[in-house]
Amino acid sequence: MNPDIPSLFAKLELPYACRRGTIDALSSRLESDESALFSALASFGGEGWVCYANGLRTITAPAALDRNLGPILSCELCSGPRSLHVRLEGEFWNIVEFLEKPDGDGWLVGHGFLPSGPAGNCGLLYEVSWVASAPKPAELRPAELRPAVSRFAGFVKSNS
Repeated sequence: MNPDIPSLFAKLELPYACRRGTIDALSSRLESDESALFSALASFGGEGWVCYANGLRTITAPAALDRNLGPILSCELCSGPRSLHVRLEGEFWNIVEFLEKPDGDGWLVGHGFLPSGPAGNCGLLYEVSWVASAPKPAELRPAELRPAVSRFAGFVKSNS
């Protein structure tokens, strides 16, 4: 018996919709040159957040990147169904581009993280791709939906 997944998610009364789709990693590379990193971020475009050695900033365009706040430690940008995630790992930045695919065989569920206190009223929206695990032998248990990958999907405004 196949459960009606959207109905199950609807019963949870989550604030974000559940829909068919998956998230794929399109590319992954290591970069050691800071100028090349800034160039890659500018080429990608979009909006997101950047954690520098000396501060955290939200940006609405990569032109707003600030080279005076020290090296980038981590960064997540999104542009429509694409996301770019950057992490400093030792002497290199790991740059991974993700793509939301609406025709995938999994489920996409949004998760919002709203700030509290002086952070303002703008939170972060992530999409999580849930996929079925490999079926287990019938005597053990059926396949399960499990979170596989997530991507930064933009900003969300709080209602406060």
